[in-house]
Amino acid sequence: TLFPYTTLFRSGLRQWRVPWSVWQRATPHRTLVGHKYSVEAVAMAVRAGRVVIVSGDSEGSMRVWDLESGELLGEPASDENVGVNAVAVTERGGRAVIVSADDGGAVRFWDLETFLEVGEGLRAEDVPVRAMALGEFDQRRTIAVGSLEGTIRLWDLERGAAVAQASTELGNIASLAFSRRGGETVIFFVGEDEAIGLWNPRTGEVFQNPLGAGEDEEFKLVAATSEGRPLLVSGGSHGSIRVWDAETGDSVGEEMAEPRMP
Repeated sequence: TLFPYTTLFRSGLRQWRVPWSVWQRATPHRTLVGHKYSVEAVAMAVRAGRVVIVSGDSEGSMRVWDLESGELLGEPASDENVGVNAVAVTERGGRAVIVSADDGGAVRFWDLETFLEVGEGLRAEDVPVRAMALGEFDQRRTIAVGSLEGTIRLWDLERGAAVAQASTELGNIASLAFSRRGGETVIFFVGEDEAIGLWNPRTGEVFQNPLGAGEDEEFKLVAATSEGRPLLVSGGSHGSIRVWDAETGDSVGEEMAEPRMP
């Protein structure tokens, strides 16, 4: 794996704990200055033995920073005025690459070492791509993207071939996460109306509210992790973070929220 620091949960059948859930006010360790416009996406990876941050902004600029020193290492030559909405780092064709998704509907690949664009990109019919996730499906590495018009597309990461596609009724796709349910790979997604859904790429089925959430539950982001069982982490406009069992849809543990200051 390119970034080995992703274990967030230690889960058992009866109890769980989240080591980072203790809230306290803190000042930033370091502020990285260089983007002229709002930063829309960040990712972390390991480059030449050092942890780096990849960032993308609303006007199409991307930058790679050394986490420890804060040094700007490079700027992949993305298109100006085409906002970058999602970035990730993975392996493709035997090399480490940055993956970017933008308002022009393009998914593009950049060599993490040279910052040059490599290979043929993918395109979502000129519809802005707002969310992206990497995961395995049918024993192959894939990339899922969610578009402004509510469509989710799944591609083979290595070959660039289309694997599956689904149209949802939740509008602009804001967040995506691969997980498991019923022994199959599924993709959880958050739509424009802050509702959550589930897509099974194998069967094509799309379900709304696959978690045991109330009708007034509002989602903004969703992420997945697994250590013994698949878990989802959600954040919403209600200001709290919740953990869910991806198999059952049940809430796990207590809701995490910023405590009220005296």
